[in-house]
Amino acid sequence: MRDAVAWVLASQNADGSWGLAGGTVEETGYAVNSLLAVQAAYPWVRDAADRGARYLSDRCTDGEPAYPPLWTGKVLYTPCRVVRAAVLGARPQHARLQHTCPPAARLSHPRAPAPRSAGSPRSRR
Repeated sequence: MRDAVAWVLASQNADGSWGLAGGTVEETGYAVNSLLAVQAAYPWVRDAADRGARYLSDRCTDGEPAYPPLWTGKVLYTPCRVVRAAVLGARPQHARLQHTCPPAARLSHPRAPAPRSAGSPRSRR
């Protein structure tokens, strides 16, 4: 589990998003939900989840954002209702946990990887 958490943290873009070809609300929604699910065991993920939630909030202020299709295998695929559920679910989940998480758990872990810069190449694992 620790390796999976480290991978999610390391693959966050500098703007707070996640996505292989630049940030998308879909991939960011999945990542934020994933981090929120493990924050009790890994409290240092909170900062990355906060940045991801801000990215989602910034893009969801004027109604529903566009959900671009993502590559699945060799086809473009967009399950709109699943994507919408992930994006919409991440925001209130983050807000709810923001108010219930003890302050000590909000501190960044000293070994948590820094987010990649916008121009850095992705490593494949």
